[in-house]
Amino acid sequence: MSLFGEDVISIEFEFNTKYEPNIGYVRIEGELLAKYENSEEILKEWKKKKSLSEDILIQITNAIFRRCLTKIISISEDLQLPPPIILPTVTKRK
Repeated sequence: MSLFGEDVISIEFEFNTKYEPNIGYVRIEGELLAKYENSEEILKEWKKKKSLSEDILIQITNAIFRRCLTKIISISEDLQLPPPIILPTVTKRK
């Protein structure tokens, strides 16, 4: 994690999906840019404690999940692997 400009935090991440038994593996590496008014304070806390406040951690994790899961669904389809999450299905009413 580092500062990117004055008020933007750069967060490097790796997102993995493993298909068992030894069928496939998809890894996405990236960098998330997040803008906060108190970016310097957040970075200081990270360097000191290696932790983030729960609110910020949730925001960052959700952003990474949304972006990566969307990409991995497309990649898994191209590779003829199942999607990494259960997608909703429509059924008839009984």
